[in-house]
Amino acid sequence: MFRPLALTMCFAMAGSLLVSLTIVPVLSSFFMRGQGEGRDNAVIRFVKRGYLPVLAFALRRPTTLVATAGALLVGSLALVPLLGTEFLPQPDEGAIAINVVRLPSSSLDGSVAVGTEIERRLLARFSEVKTVVTKTGRAEISEDPMGPEQNDVFIMLHHVASEEGVEEQALQA
Repeated sequence: MFRPLALTMCFAMAGSLLVSLTIVPVLSSFFMRGQGEGRDNAVIRFVKRGYLPVLAFALRRPTTLVATAGALLVGSLALVPLLGTEFLPQPDEGAIAINVVRLPSSSLDGSVAVGTEIERRLLARFSEVKTVVTKTGRAEISEDPMGPEQNDVFIMLHHVASEEGVEEQALQA
């Protein structure tokens, strides 16, 4: 579902990296020619005041730096079991949607009869079901092309908490 978006983001980041490493330095050399003798502005001086002492410490004690980085890596790996496994949270809408598909040669009257029978059985068997609506085929103008052999059954439940139990019972039926 998210593959096209992920690929787009990867290509955009790769393109941005390529531009920043090739085109930006060339354009900077053209536009920044003769712009002073390399003096630092106030922002660069402020950043250097904090960065240069840290850099000097890291260069004096490389083993301490590598040990600290390793400890942080191990600590972050210890957090992996706490990460979620799903990209999207489970929807908790209080409804179930079922798509019923029959042979393409099925008639519209047969599809309506099957949809009506599904509705009747769901309402009779499960007390958690509030109402059932069946849609057969597609509308005149639709983005979701469905033939007369396909039904969408929408089951609205009384209580959202009972959704999982109803799904399991419906699958067993």
